[in-house]
Amino acid sequence: MENERTCVVTRETKSTSDLIRFVVSPDGVLVPDVWRKLPGRGVWVNAEKELLLDKKTTDTLKVRASAQFKKKVELLSVGEELVGLIETQLKQQALNRLGLMRASGQAVMGFEKVASAIRGGKIRVLVEALDGKEDGTSKLQGLCRGGEAKTFVIDVFDRDELSKALGGGNVVHVALLDKKQSERFLIDALRLSRFQGKAIRCLGGLV
Repeated sequence: MENERTCVVTRETKSTSDLIRFVVSPDGVLVPDVWRKLPGRGVWVNAEKELLLDKKTTDTLKVRASAQFKKKVELLSVGEELVGLIETQLKQQALNRLGLMRASGQAVMGFEKVASAIRGGKIRVLVEALDGKEDGTSKLQGLCRGGEAKTFVIDVFDRDELSKALGGGNVVHVALLDKKQSERFLIDALRLSRFQGKAIRCLGGLV
């Protein structure tokens, strides 16, 4: 079971995967810590892009963090710059996971290999480039709809991002095979999609 924390702005209690951790640097600057690895005490805020774009939110964050840390703090950045930084970190976290799966042979690329994995019932997650051709994407998703197992479709990265993460050229379609590793990637992808205000689709699933 995931740990729970309270959003310092809304006062809602949620699992840590639904929140962004901020830590304060020695010179009083609040820094987003998506990986939750930076040392020191932190404060937590709902992982919602629109919420963090609101100046009232960031003002409240600074005031309540200052009270908690007993010193005046400032944010590293605000507005589009802040959410852009967080979004970049969330993307990198998920893409790093993809790279590890590719290295261990648990991610296959290319239309034919992905289609074969779907037909063989091996696929757990289908990753599709945002800027991929619609016909190929539609065909693969059609195969997933007819599958007995549930397949989650992730379409929050573009071809350049996928190609760089997976060490290939023009990567558009990726099938994730290993159940355990796919679930870990899915957690990262869900954090990113929720932050962006997008939903992740689930296709098939007769069993």
